[in-house]
Amino acid sequence: ADALVIPSLYEACPRVVAEAHILKVPVISADYSSAPEFVHHGIDGFVGGIDEQGRFIADMIKGTEESKAVIQNCKNFRFDTEMILNQLLRLFS
Repeated sequence: ADALVIPSLYEACPRVVAEAHILKVPVISADYSSAPEFVHHGIDGFVGGIDEQGRFIADMIKGTEESKAVIQNCKNFRFDTEMILNQLLRLFS
């Protein structure tokens, strides 16, 4: 897949976002309450209103500079259990 699109307005903790990160796929997400915790706009995907998702998808297809940067960031992402453990330790310290 070239991108994961999450159009739903209500999500708690969508596992598919983590799966997309592991597979190095950008995420285009509706701006539900916890979306910014999982998708960093302009970094590893795009977060916005339902009315903006079409533009984000079109930008990905056109290959705009911003979408190219997001794709490259996703390709550079490295899932590492040690990194996750360190983040958890920082969270609880």
